[in-house]
Amino acid sequence: MRLQFLGGALGCVLMLLRRATARPVLFLSLVGVALTMGHALWVGAAAPGGVSLVMSSGMSLAVAAGLVWYTHRKAGLDLLR
Repeated sequence: MRLQFLGGALGCVLMLLRRATARPVLFLSLVGVALTMGHALWVGAAAPGGVSLVMSSGMSLAVAAGLVWYTHRKAGLDLLR
């Protein structure tokens, strides 16, 4: 579970360094977050406190997707080397 977050941190560092490799690293992190959160929602949605689980999972997924979108946009503007 922690591997996709490590990938997200590595992708953010690469993005700060303006490296084009940030894009695939963040995309793989997004896939990992989606798989992990999808499984967590599948298992824990019916449990007590399921609403907070859905909200936190949604926020993690939104941040990961936003980072992928941002790097895609910056790569299109040729700001990543």
